[in-house]
Amino acid sequence: MQAPVRDLRFLPYGRNGREIDHVVLETNGAVIKKYLRSIDGTKKLTFEECELSRWLYGIVSPEVDELVICNPVANKEYKKAKTDKLDARKLAKLLRGGFLVPVFHDGSERELFRNLMSSYQDIVEEGIRLKNRYKSLFRKNGQRIRGEALYNDESLLEGLPRSEDRFIGTQLYRLLENLEQSRQPV
Repeated sequence: MQAPVRDLRFLPYGRNGREIDHVVLETNGAVIKKYLRSIDGTKKLTFEECELSRWLYGIVSPEVDELVICNPVANKEYKKAKTDKLDARKLAKLLRGGFLVPVFHDGSERELFRNLMSSYQDIVEEGIRLKNRYKSLFRKNGQRIRGEALYNDESLLEGLPRSEDRFIGTQLYRLLENLEQSRQPV
């Protein structure tokens, strides 16, 4: 599986704590593995939690001795100036010092369950936001419709006096329909 194209920075350090290389690699599993295999000695690697974390975990975990996927905001030192090169350097130093706060990633069923629950929570919260926006179209036009009837009867949109409100309402209604369908068991 190929991840989205994005550059990744690697800053290997020697035993004395000196940076021995600085390389930017494309987001390509084969390229990353080849680079990691070219480094001798004990390999400790860290990177920030991001949308690529699961993919990157699967690629690099067999290639390194220690892997820490971290939550960078938990490190006060890290919250200062941010550039990719500075980020990589600070993460490497924090890893070397044992100051990183790891985020749970192991590809287990527990992680899968956590991801599914998190996604479901996102869907529920998005549904609440959409319903609030939809309901506000009626409230701002002086129409107080209570209960689930508001979300189950598209013809109520015809009662909105302004065409732009009807248009926006129709779009929100469609989004709500799709969202409700996505919440149904497969």
